[in-house]
Amino acid sequence: MGKLALAFLAFVLVAAGGVSLTLHHLNHFSAVAAADQGAGLAACMPVVGMPGVEDAATDPVSGLAWLSSLDRRERQKMSTVRGEIKAFDPDNPLDPASWRDRTGGVPADFAPLGIDVYADGQTHRLFVINAADRSVLIYTITRQGDLALIDTVRDGRLTSPNEIVAVGPKSFYVSNSTASGFDSVFSGLEFVAGLGNGSILFYDGNSWSEAARGLKFANGLAVSPDGATLYAAEMGGKLVRVYDRDPGLGTLQPERVIRLDSFPDNLTWGADGKLLVGAIPKPLQFAAHLRSDDEIAPSKLVRIDPGSGAVETLYLDDGSRLSGLTVGARIGGKFLLGSFAENKFLLCDSPVVTESR
Repeated sequence: MGKLALAFLAFVLVAAGGVSLTLHHLNHFSAVAAADQGAGLAACMPVVGMPGVEDAATDPVSGLAWLSSLDRRERQKMSTVRGEIKAFDPDNPLDPASWRDRTGGVPADFAPLGIDVYADGQTHRLFVINAADRSVLIYTITRQGDLALIDTVRDGRLTSPNEIVAVGPKSFYVSNSTASGFDSVFSGLEFVAGLGNGSILFYDGNSWSEAARGLKFANGLAVSPDGATLYAAEMGGKLVRVYDRDPGLGTLQPERVIRLDSFPDNLTWGADGKLLVGAIPKPLQFAAHLRSDDEIAPSKLVRIDPGSGAVETLYLDDGSRLSGLTVGARIGGKFLLGSFAENKFLLCDSPVVTESR
């Protein structure tokens, strides 16, 4: 996600100019139903004490959920606050093994964002975006379930690496949200103004290339099981871009877009072959929530049929149960809903469709 709190300041500047279209685009006037108005919400259990689970990835080998965790509010106050990667067992949430950091403290300066698992029968690895130094970390997942860092990959164009999807033992795509970088006040202006200077970079294991450009705040990524299609969340445009992918060369060709009514964050695959999208209905409230836990922000999880492009809502919350949802992941028979800044996530037995379009 990056520092979207900057978008709040940028909005003030834009609103001062009387640009009401910006308010409408940011869903400022839309209403979000209260959590207790949605059917099936009682099936979700809060798991408290694991801060900022911004992304989650299912491990096809172990069946566990890898979680990217960081207390982002504390890190804003003190840069030495370190993030963690945990392997969570949804069937045994109180197991101490689900709560320990698997990285062994490496690297020391660690602010994880997007993660992805790669497994091909011989190789078992976890790819992690480290926002602390704008790098991609590649870990081997040991037989004991720990993470051993084997490579750190960087490129000068990675000003704001956000999400990653692995397509080989050392190859991957990474979304670069904004050209100016998360630490720049201009990133907020770019988001609110809808400037298309985000990109998707490809690393083939040896060299980098730009696979796509012109995205309005590039975010979540997912590749189809056959490797022929890449899906990219264009957060600023409220849509998911679909690309035809050449598995041999790694090149991308625009194919179509799937439009949403919220701002998409992370993408994961459901067990039914449909795409799960963690979405932010109201980014201005999200920005306020990042600054203070006294503020709540709506959350939404939608599911996309890749064939028809049909979109249905699986979870909708005004923020009273979970604020600032950024990821929904299918882990075994459960769904895990993670948040960018909350000190908890939700573990749900079965989400219920509350609306469709």
